Amino acid sequence: MTIAISCKEEDGYKQYIIPYIHKESTFSEHERNLVAIMLNTIFSNPRNKKILQNAKFDLKFLYGEGIKFVNVWDTKLMSHFIREDAPKSLMDLVKQYFPEYLKEF
Repeated sequence: MTIAISCKEEDGYKQYIIPYIHKESTFSEHERNLVAIMLNTIFSNPRNKKILQNAKFDLKFLYGEGIKFVNVWDTKLMSHFIREDAPKSLMDLVKQYFPEYLKEF
């Protein structure tokens, strides 16, 4: 399980990749426990919004590790409310709402 986090800062956005339980992770069990504490502090804070794509899939694994979330927004679910018959994959949503960012890749 690799966790990617992006957050807004004064000078733009910062991205973090955490190889939490990954075959190439070098975290010891103690370090993994410290990461879980840090993630719980971030994800259980109701003042910041957590935006996930298909949240129920990711959250079942994170809940299994004891990592809890509040104030979760699911882009797949939100897109269903807007137009239930439209495709809802992350790429479909990016193409629809943020096509200018695809030119960068």
